[in-house]
Amino acid sequence: VTERDTNLATYTAALAEKDGTIATLNEFITEKDAANTALVAERDTNLATYTAALAEKDETIATLNESITEKDAANTALVTERDTNLATYTAALAEKDGAIATLNESITEKDAAYAEVVTERDARFVDTDADGITDVKEVELETDPNVGTVFYLDNTEFEIAVANARETGQRDVILNPLGYGLVSNANYQAIVAERDARFLDTDSDGLTDVREIELETDIAAETRFYLQGAFDNAIATSNLEGRQAGRSDVTGNPSNFNLTTTDAYNAIVLERDARPTLDAFNAIIEERNARFVDTDKDGLTDVKEIELETDSAVETTFYLKRTYDEAVATSSLEGRQAGRSDVIGNPDDFNLTTVEAFNAVIAERNARPTQAAYNALEAERDARFVDTDEDGLTDVKEIELETDSTVETAFYLQVAYDDAVAASNSQGRQTGRSDVTETPAIFYLTTIEAYNSVIAE
Repeated sequence: VTERDTNLATYTAALAEKDGTIATLNEFITEKDAANTALVAERDTNLATYTAALAEKDETIATLNESITEKDAANTALVTERDTNLATYTAALAEKDGAIATLNESITEKDAAYAEVVTERDARFVDTDADGITDVKEVELETDPNVGTVFYLDNTEFEIAVANARETGQRDVILNPLGYGLVSNANYQAIVAERDARFLDTDSDGLTDVREIELETDIAAETRFYLQGAFDNAIATSNLEGRQAGRSDVTGNPSNFNLTTTDAYNAIVLERDARPTLDAFNAIIEERNARFVDTDKDGLTDVKEIELETDSAVETTFYLKRTYDEAVATSSLEGRQAGRSDVIGNPDDFNLTTVEAFNAVIAERNARPTQAAYNALEAERDARFVDTDEDGLTDVKEIELETDSTVETAFYLQVAYDDAVAASNSQGRQTGRSDVTETPAIFYLTTIEAYNSVIAE
């Protein structure tokens, strides 16, 4: 029973640890899924942006092509006109060439001005450290555009931080309920189940199923047993009555004790001559006694040894059923434990792997990005610096934050955020702990007092 309780505690702790590992893995997978969803949403948004930009460029190219076609037609007309009126319009053509040169210079100046405007515009959306805040905004905020700057949105992030602090307080209690006078419902129910199992008596014979399993009797069939007092009383009564019973045994059946009544003796004397000869009688006695000969004096008769095909001249070791059953029960328990140790000590031999090795491979797998994710990130790299509403947060960052990229968004730097959070974190965490300790049942916990009460029961 002690070993069982020890193993139960060990298994319960192991199961709790595995449950924690599984919960951690599920949270990790959920985070990965959320991150992947955000990346897909970001990719789709950028794809729409690129598609619109390509459409705009296609229109521009079409317009330029139309312009080139028109210019080619005009040039052809001019060439035709020049060829027809070469002598007449030489001076006019020279004048027009001068006008064209002037126009070209004007176009060159306009192109340079346009390029300068484009450069200035693009500079507004550069985000060197890719932290979601443009370099222009970082200069305005007097932060380093080459080092990632942590910031938080107005109100929403602050409220989330307060809620997170409260959840942290709840997790303090949930992850360490014993430190707050609580115990998990799983452990509580296990103790209740164990307590109830100790008193389950399927066949209603007065022996619990747990005890019958230990005694290796059938829990579905009534088992007769005697208490120590009844056993002792039976021994005492038997000792007192034994002598009288012994006398009655002899006087009632004297022949069993090599005695006979006088009447019986006389009757035998009368019948003696009518029976077989003494030699024949002695031969029968000799044959009978031979059945109980034990040559090697090992407790097994020669007749039994012949039946068992053992040597009647050599001592044979044997065990009574009770001793045999006890030895088998002990061996079975030790063998089972040894079998568990065989597997746990060398899991590879049984096509198994430790949870630690398994989790390490999962961590390595999840740490590596897929080729598709890498290609998507590479394709989306240039789009990260667009800041439509010029609020200092890139459109990519605003998509990640689920804010409107066309409307200016207020945000706070780390220092301002930390100051606000520090003021509420302590209170929020304490509130979270109070949530759990005051109503533990909602969080699948039970007070240690109730737990100890069930253990006592």
